[in-house]
Amino acid sequence: MHFCKESMELNHSRRFDRQLKVPGFEAPAQSRFNNAHVAIVGLGGLGSGVLMALVSAGIQEFTLIDGDSVAIHNLHRQWIYQEQQAGMLKVEAAAQWAKQHNGNCEVHTVSEFLTTDNASSIFHKEFDLVMDCADQVEAKILLDTVLSKTDIPWIFAASEQWDGMVSTFNYPNEQGERFSYSQFFNSRIKGYMVGSCEQRGALGPVVQAVAMVQSIEALKVLSKQQPIYNGKLWIWEANQGLFLSPANLKEQKA
Repeated sequence: MHFCKESMELNHSRRFDRQLKVPGFEAPAQSRFNNAHVAIVGLGGLGSGVLMALVSAGIQEFTLIDGDSVAIHNLHRQWIYQEQQAGMLKVEAAAQWAKQHNGNCEVHTVSEFLTTDNASSIFHKEFDLVMDCADQVEAKILLDTVLSKTDIPWIFAASEQWDGMVSTFNYPNEQGERFSYSQFFNSRIKGYMVGSCEQRGALGPVVQAVAMVQSIEALKVLSKQQPIYNGKLWIWEANQGLFLSPANLKEQKA
């Protein structure tokens, strides 16, 4: 048994060796990752990319929330699923992928879409972070409403066609301020993208790139670092290679 324990610790050290060399992600951060519980709302293109990144980084407990099933038209942007899984619940297929990638993962599944009826019961748990990977604006508004009553931070993302956006909400900045979705999405930015892949289409690599920016924010939050887009909105237009200046909330109010 002693040998097995040492072998497991050695394998763990080897697995994250390169990550542990990155400033800010040394052993204390890795320990936080190992003990974190992350909820992912939506297991489509964004959610599957986020799950890939966070499982690979060492987060070991997840709650996956989605009522949809895998479909062939998903596969160009939802890279964890296989053709033979068509018709399978996304949360079950995603849980299967996570456990195969890291056998230490503990995955809870909620095979329902997020609604006003189930949101309170889902988020009564002590999550360390919620990842918003939902397609529908209504789900994002609901997350904002429910999580603003808690101390749980959440990371918003949206992607369609060539465009992507990311921001971190309900996480204290250096002055202790917490920002909300409703503070950004008002008449000032009415023209920005807030649709869904089903309505307007999506390019797989664009969706995955947005998911990686969202995942970097997650790793910063979980390692107790200040995320980049806290109080700011990251906006990317990939067709022309434009990274628009992050919309700073204080500048908007000026």
